[in-house]
Amino acid sequence: MRCFAFGMTLLVRSLTVLCLGILGCDNAASDGGEGGGGEAAGGAATGGAGGATGGEGGGSTMGGAAAGGAGQGGSDVLPIEAPENEWTFVPIEGAVCASGTQTGIGVRLRSDSRELLLYLQGGGACTTGQTCWVSTQNAANVNGYGSAEFAEESLTNSYALFADDAANPFADMNMIMVPYCTGDGHAGNAVRELDVEGTPRTTHFKGAANMQLYLERLAATFPDLERVYLVGTSAGGGGATFNYSRIRDALGVEVHSIIDSAPGFLDDGDEEKWAIWGVEPDCESCNSGESLRVFNRSLDPASRFGFLTFRFDATTANGKTEAEYEPLMTALLANIQADPNGR
Repeated sequence: MRCFAFGMTLLVRSLTVLCLGILGCDNAASDGGEGGGGEAAGGAATGGAGGATGGEGGGSTMGGAAAGGAGQGGSDVLPIEAPENEWTFVPIEGAVCASGTQTGIGVRLRSDSRELLLYLQGGGACTTGQTCWVSTQNAANVNGYGSAEFAEESLTNSYALFADDAANPFADMNMIMVPYCTGDGHAGNAVRELDVEGTPRTTHFKGAANMQLYLERLAATFPDLERVYLVGTSAGGGGATFNYSRIRDALGVEVHSIIDSAPGFLDDGDEEKWAIWGVEPDCESCNSGESLRVFNRSLDPASRFGFLTFRFDATTANGKTEAEYEPLMTALLANIQADPNGR
């Protein structure tokens, strides 16, 4: 095995320490696409059908939200209601996949918890008609992700952090899974007309705009959270990086973060990619995921930041050789170790 894992220890509650391992370690890429995103690392494994419940309503108000109020989300934003401790897909008005079809979030609610595990799914990235709509392996779920897709979602049964197990320190928390279907690393806010073999195709890069809509509902649902654990795999790790400060501001609590397989090195073409997606980083001087993480770590000395990666990941390497990639990882490790918030 050739795993290169660092920054993997996260303080959970007061004394419990969670050490995340990487399962199935080899030189496999995290997933396909531009800039990467997938479930190869961080204990994810393919599994059976999710058996999740589709739709919202008919259940208890989750997460301790007040039954008649909207919490921080505003008086016109209603808290999410769903069956207790059961994965449920909740469509969110205005949230769309790259195809323009409605999407939403998966929720598993615990009314006795004031903690939240917020997971952003990975699945590649795309910027052109070819990479988004012809080479379909480049970005996941761009044609749509709704209740039918969530009902078949393997992560709700197989992802280690979702396990309903006494050994999992997240097991009794509220859980949110943000599906990935925008091709933009959960970071975009733009609609583009892409050329698909001579035919224009309207493409919605709305990952960040979707996140804002999700946060409005989550703020209304969880008015008295104590803390949030933000986790993202590959493209989801990029999304957790891009959206960290917005999540912290919207939910009004400390946010601890685990980034899996998303080193965020500055690469040729990133400026063009961000422009296509309509990325608007919260830090004016930030031009890469790596620089955004430094900014995020500066916001709250109480927050912890973990990072996991393969020693070599062909997807996040973006054309770099293993000899070129490993020194970058070594430098990133030194950067994290030198930061008092890095773990």
